[in-house]
Amino acid sequence: MSRNPTPSITPMKPKHPLTVLTILAALAAPALALDVKPPQGFKVASTNVKELDVSKIWIKCGNACTLPKAPKRSGEHQNLEIEGRIEKRLINRAAGAGVVGPAVVLREYQAALQKAGFEAMNPGDGGESGPHVFRLKSPGQPNHWVVLEDNFEGYHSLNLIQERTRASTVSVTDMAVAIKADGWATLYVEFDTNKSDLKADGQAAVVEIAKLLRQDPGLQISIDGHTDNVGDASANRKLALARAQAVLAAVVAQGIDAKRLSAKGFGPDVPIADNRREDGRAKNRRVELTKVNKSAH
Repeated sequence: MSRNPTPSITPMKPKHPLTVLTILAALAAPALALDVKPPQGFKVASTNVKELDVSKIWIKCGNACTLPKAPKRSGEHQNLEIEGRIEKRLINRAAGAGVVGPAVVLREYQAALQKAGFEAMNPGDGGESGPHVFRLKSPGQPNHWVVLEDNFEGYHSLNLIQERTRASTVSVTDMAVAIKADGWATLYVEFDTNKSDLKADGQAAVVEIAKLLRQDPGLQISIDGHTDNVGDASANRKLALARAQAVLAAVVAQGIDAKRLSAKGFGPDVPIADNRREDGRAKNRRVELTKVNKSAH
């Protein structure tokens, strides 16, 4: 009796071999500055774009992780929160394409992103499924992030994030139109937690405020600080006032007459969004420029 030959098992191969991903990083473009094409054999099933939102992703951040530690974390896990233009893509295996395992997908993204200048922020964390976080830093340009998550056989998702703050999206024209129509304009000036020192994006907002006041020599404004409801309300009012005063001092340093300006701190008393949600709290942390009648100034 002859022995049966040992079965020959040949791994399934994609009909279209997996190739290096295409990554376009046109950093000077004001709209979508980053595009990552899926590997051959995969297609974008759906896309959701928000021009300004907060991306919150639960990640593993171990010993090799170079992301800053979040104040609230559980063991090696923490939330990664990034604000900016967020495009979330769900990517599925194309019809008729062969099976590509998650390890291969991860390897291809890693190779292509690192070739494009991205740094792997949590290498080795999250297994094959992720999330895996990559960041591109360029002098004078907003950070760009790519987050690969839910990487399982046949599908995965990408978050393409162009980081920016709300302050950077407000122009002189925006402020002038808002003040003329409503009597106030809203700015989102970033401060460190419990601090009132202006950061780089805050200085950029100050320049825009000074331009606005130069264009309209008769305009007088109150710079009003607002916070979310986290922490002591009295302390938040003091913090909001200190931040408004910091903006005022910076505007005066631009050559604007201090008599045209005043500062108030409302703290959490005048919310414009639901403080039960992080995106609502982010909207409440703001600075408003309120037009002041000359007789009342």
